[in-house]
Amino acid sequence: MEESLADLKAAIANGVETSADDLKAKIEDLNTKSQAMGQAVYAADQASASAGAGDGASGFEGQQSDGPADSGSAGSPNADDDVVDAEVIDDDEGKGAK
Repeated sequence: MEESLADLKAAIANGVETSADDLKAKIEDLNTKSQAMGQAVYAADQASASAGAGDGASGFEGQQSDGPADSGSAGSPNADDDVVDAEVIDDDEGKGAK
């Protein structure tokens, strides 16, 4: 990934001499490698969470995971059911201005 990033930076530094297609190819290469790295990190986190499930370890101490491996850890599978989305409207707003 570092090599792809260095190639992209060098192409940008060349400015006008680098074609748009060349830049797109280098960006695509960097994106592909970045996604592969992200998948590897995610898989490693999931593996460590699975391995540590018996002793309460989550892979990242002190942080909660929003991923599926952590669902239900709050005691019930629907722990967020008591969340209410609301909008407060002040009816008196504007009445005192008259």
